[in-house]
Amino acid sequence: MGDPGDEARETAQGRNGVLTMAGPSHSSRSTAKTVAKVVLSVGLIAVLLGWADLSKMGGALARVPAALLLFALAWWGFDQLLGAWGWNILLRMRGIREPFGRIASLYFTTGFYGFFLPSSMGPDLLRAAALARGTTSGAEAAGSILMLRFLTLLSMPVPFAIGGVLAAGDDGAGVWIAAGMAGFFSFLAAGGMAVAAYRLGRDGRARTFLDRHRLAGRVARFLVDVGHALAAYGRERRILLGVGAIMAFTQIARILLAYVLALGMGSPADLAYFFLTLPVVSFIVKLPISLGGLGIGEGGLVVGFLQGGMAYEEALALALVLSFLSLAVALAGGGIALLRPDGVGKGAAADLPAR
Repeated sequence: MGDPGDEARETAQGRNGVLTMAGPSHSSRSTAKTVAKVVLSVGLIAVLLGWADLSKMGGALARVPAALLLFALAWWGFDQLLGAWGWNILLRMRGIREPFGRIASLYFTTGFYGFFLPSSMGPDLLRAAALARGTTSGAEAAGSILMLRFLTLLSMPVPFAIGGVLAAGDDGAGVWIAAGMAGFFSFLAAGGMAVAAYRLGRDGRARTFLDRHRLAGRVARFLVDVGHALAAYGRERRILLGVGAIMAFTQIARILLAYVLALGMGSPADLAYFFLTLPVVSFIVKLPISLGGLGIGEGGLVVGFLQGGMAYEEALALALVLSFLSLAVALAGGGIALLRPDGVGKGAAADLPAR
């Protein structure tokens, strides 16, 4: 069905059900978009630094004890291990019993590769694609990652509730609460669209249309398979609650660590705005408008920290420290990809799908 050029223009069904794109025009557009996002990220960082007194920034950083920075770096790595642990629990619920060493390695190494993609969701996309190679279907891999992020999303009201209680009576906090609610419901809406597509794919009346339109049919069938994988998790709600608790703990611990770093700078920061700002920024950096959220995330953090009583140079210094922690852990993932012993499992470079 169709002319011989279809394969160069349409999405093809990749190995193990992973959808891949083809065609030179798509490649050129993708390159142009990536370049634009890099320019935006670098430009935003340059603007933020241009507004700062670099000597005051250096003084703020110098006041942070070296031991505290080392602890923060170690905790950021442990935070990633907790995320890998939660993912591994979900995989075992579906009968995918990979060694934890491989799952943790995939989690770290894809964090390295994904750090340079045009959205903070890049690592999750790579994790699903890497796991699907020789381990399970693309739908099962995608379903496990989607469930992990869905549980993370559902745990977001916990830090917001803490921030709301701490900021009671502060009129300025309302903007952050509204932004957080908007982000929360927008992601729920995206999940609702996925459910609608899943139901459409199961509708017998739509099968004729899907069979006639190859791209729409493949995408819909893939969503149906992902929907089946997600639905299967509902049989073990206690385990899901446990994974959700893990993700809530990682968020709260990350917020408290950022606050302790602010105190280390000697800044009179308001803890309430840390609980309100960091979850909102975690939504913002998922938008595919910059390189890995770079620039957008720092700008959002600075705005929130300023409202929480920090000086501009202190707020920017703290935002850059948090970005450095993420980059350092990502670079550690790159080191694991290069130096990991053979016994742990397949290397990330081999796990990731060929471009």
